[in-house]
Amino acid sequence: MIRWITEKFIGSGLMLFTGIALAADAANGDAAQFDAKKLAQVMRVDQIMVLGFLGTIFPRQTDHKLPEYQDFAKCMFSVNLSEIIDIYAVALRKKISDRDIRIALQFYKSPVGKKLDTNSWNETLQGFVLPTGEDADISNSEKIIIERFATSRVGKALWSDRVYETQAVFKNANNVMLKVMRPCLEPLVEIQKRKEAKADEAAQKQE
Repeated sequence: MIRWITEKFIGSGLMLFTGIALAADAANGDAAQFDAKKLAQVMRVDQIMVLGFLGTIFPRQTDHKLPEYQDFAKCMFSVNLSEIIDIYAVALRKKISDRDIRIALQFYKSPVGKKLDTNSWNETLQGFVLPTGEDADISNSEKIIIERFATSRVGKALWSDRVYETQAVFKNANNVMLKVMRPCLEPLVEIQKRKEAKADEAAQKQE
């Protein structure tokens, strides 16, 4: 009887301990995945993909003056790109440690990190002739902080080597973009149809 009680309670204790350990691992995993998603967001991986598609659909600088270009850009920046974030979050965790993800996230969330993001994003938007905000003033001491991060192990992995950008990741993200951008493409298709109809009408008149 005593042996049965002892084995029963020891077994229950082991099961309880194992359950607590698994729950802790799951919680840590969820926290790490949350951090990876936040890092993907502050790195603007989804918005950068939007700009990539903008450049593909409107490849010429003169295209940027078209009203449909601005309308398409507004539409694309308004769609839900959470799937893109999820894809890159997984990629980040595969290529760099959870600790390094936290280090990178701390940098991006710091005042100097936010200033760098503001200025870098403004410069990128200017290249696509899209509205920007005001640039932030970055002091010399803050430039040193940025340089230290850029030359650190984490900074090199993210900025120089871009270890998370593999062909498989890009393919998956590209497929998501093709899916979510369809509503934004419909007005462009209609505009193109009208242009072609006018061109056909003009050609017929000349005949």
